[in-house]
Amino acid sequence: MNNIEQAITQVIEENNLSSLWNEGVCRELDKLNLNLSDKRKDLTKVPFVTIDGSDAKDFDDAIHCIESQSSYILSVAIADVAGLVKTKSALDKEAMHRGTSIYFPSKVIPMLPEKISNDLCSLVPNKDRNTVVCEMTISFSGNIESYKFLEARINSHKRMTYDEVNLIVKNSSGINKKIGYSLVALSKLTRILLRKRQERKALEIEAQEPSLKINKLGDVDKIDLPKRLFSHQMVEESMLAANVCAANFMHKHYKSGIYRIHEEPEEIKLDSLKNFFSIKGFSKKFGNNSLDVLEQCLQFARSKDLNKSLQTIVLQSLKRAEYSTLEKGHFGLQLDRYSHFTSPIRRYPDLMVHRLIKDVIHGNKSEFNKDEMEEICNELSEAERIAE
Repeated sequence: MNNIEQAITQVIEENNLSSLWNEGVCRELDKLNLNLSDKRKDLTKVPFVTIDGSDAKDFDDAIHCIESQSSYILSVAIADVAGLVKTKSALDKEAMHRGTSIYFPSKVIPMLPEKISNDLCSLVPNKDRNTVVCEMTISFSGNIESYKFLEARINSHKRMTYDEVNLIVKNSSGINKKIGYSLVALSKLTRILLRKRQERKALEIEAQEPSLKINKLGDVDKIDLPKRLFSHQMVEESMLAANVCAANFMHKHYKSGIYRIHEEPEEIKLDSLKNFFSIKGFSKKFGNNSLDVLEQCLQFARSKDLNKSLQTIVLQSLKRAEYSTLEKGHFGLQLDRYSHFTSPIRRYPDLMVHRLIKDVIHGNKSEFNKDEMEEICNELSEAERIAE
């Protein structure tokens, strides 16, 4: 066991993390197979692609975009984990207990076994996979005019990396024409959505995770900070739009939902932030509201060599985002209603959202027990905190 393996083992033991699968999970896993004969919309000919980092092993989202004469049709296909992991099964209980996948350098403790996350539910290229699709019609001004959720079967036409997509957007030659058209349309839509994001004054905090290069002895050879590319924004804005639609869908059908909330920072935190940035040389008058103050600090940070460090100080002044049934909106994104729908392979709240949406699709909508759901949301927010 090398240095990093020893460190990770120690962290797992100290935090009492579940890292092994119990007998009940293993028994269910042995019997688990993908059902590709159930009734759902056949979208296997649509040129969906996955866009991830070069080292990604599970692919839970795929994207397709069309530009029409009056709007964009954006389709976000998400792995249908709820189709395999049934409520109150051993798999489901363990996934709820874990709450989220935990990522260490060189190791992952997955929320779901790899047979599900890396195979049966992973949107690997050239294989039929079951998905829940959010299909959105978005105007040229960036407004979501309509949306619908449907169960569909897709076949990812290509597994793409952020670097690849970035190059294709600049020069779409050498790529399948249908894929190229979709990516170019998505790049145009992304620029519109980014303008829309700027208009609503969403906070822009660059939070790229450092990448650690580990040698055979388990020591850190190098720390890379990946460059943030336009292709990252293409994926982020697509997922963000689908998450907004999921939140609105739950509100419409349940008058509540599993939301991702982010509350406004406390006054005492803002005062500390003002004092800190004043000491660092900020000499202008601060704005009257928290959003203006934070944006002023971020703009000042971008003009300095210590940009990343100063942005981290701003980030630490904010409240933590949490899961809740309460409609408190998302302060950082400046959205009235937001949810997490796009990662059911690695986040349990997303799996809960899928089940609520699928129940409506199938006409099996049950009563939404707000108190019970809120208790689960609190537990999952805590699980996320521990994972971080």
